Amino acid sequence: MEVGPDGKYISKAKQPGSLCLHNKGRPETIERLEVTELEAHETLGIWSHPDGMMIDEVNALKSKALKWADAVRTKRINPTEAWCSINHTIMKSIECPLAATSISKKDMQDIMRPILQAAPPKARIQKCFPCKLVCGTCPKGLGSMTVRLQI
Repeated sequence: MEVGPDGKYISKAKQPGSLCLHNKGRPETIERLEVTELEAHETLGIWSHPDGMMIDEVNALKSKALKWADAVRTKRINPTEAWCSINHTIMKSIECPLAATSISKKDMQDIMRPILQAAPPKARIQKCFPCKLVCGTCPKGLGSMTVRLQI
């Protein structure tokens, strides 16, 4: 995308062109959007606005976390299955897009809240157990039930 002399992006009309990517040998043209559009689009599994806002990504991750927490809370699973479900399903779904996002610590805590409320009882971790041990911030912690934010 070209930048004009005033430092602003040039519109599609003034700078025509398209981006074509090969998807397993099948070429696909990527839709080009104007920077002024206010709606988010999912690209490579991440919902983002052209201006960099992450509101829709936060909402998507919250809905994943709530759906997972509701499913775990209502199912009969043993503690081992619960622990595997935490570490190999929902935590990977939450961790994977974080490298490409700019989600605030408060939003991340809101995303993690339903998971941290539903998961420990199913994994037979007592509610009064110290959070530093459960979340893995202590050197002898139980694992990765927290997302480490680098701020």
